[in-house]
Amino acid sequence: MKVCTDSCLFGAWMASQTDIPKDTGMLDIGTGSGLLSLMMAQQHDNPILGIEIDEAAAIQANQNVQLTPWKDRIRILNADVMQFQTVEKFGFIFSNPPFYENSLTSAKLQKNIAHHDEALTLKPLLEFISGNLNETGKASLLLPYSRLETFSTLAEDLGFNLLKILKVKQTPEHDFFRACIYFGKTAAMPTVIEEMYIKSASGIYSDSFCGLLNDYYLW
Repeated sequence: MKVCTDSCLFGAWMASQTDIPKDTGMLDIGTGSGLLSLMMAQQHDNPILGIEIDEAAAIQANQNVQLTPWKDRIRILNADVMQFQTVEKFGFIFSNPPFYENSLTSAKLQKNIAHHDEALTLKPLLEFISGNLNETGKASLLLPYSRLETFSTLAEDLGFNLLKILKVKQTPEHDFFRACIYFGKTAAMPTVIEEMYIKSASGIYSDSFCGLLNDYYLW
């Protein structure tokens, strides 16, 4: 599973949230290469479980984890999250889920599962999160900006409150293309909405992007 810029941005933004519950487990749904789990582990001391349906990706994620100082706090499980059962309730659940529900698919099954919703659509994903968060738990997702309205409706129906949204553009001249979302079942409050562009029109990384990724990128 390739590492992409918007995933790195999402991981850094998500890890920067200061009210993520401590002393509880975290769950990474569709961990891929293990990128998001590793970024979270750099900023938070919680134990992390990464679930990945693709066996080859799960093996590689575990290999990546074993090469880091955080290997004792991250566990990778090769499983379908919709078949996953546990008595543990998590304090934080996060995911960069399949993006392209009801869109054209490639001829390669692995790519379809990683990038489309054949294995996991948005509504069951939110239902799973709702059933596996503890009472004060938070969650975070990276979605195409075009799916933000759909997400908001589904989340409201399940009793979630949207705490923060980061709307992301490639450059100031582009339309928004990604939404980083932070939500939970805590008391309703006005949603904090932020905007960011990754690069200037001349191709230079923005100050806000650099500020978020400074602890992770080798500039």
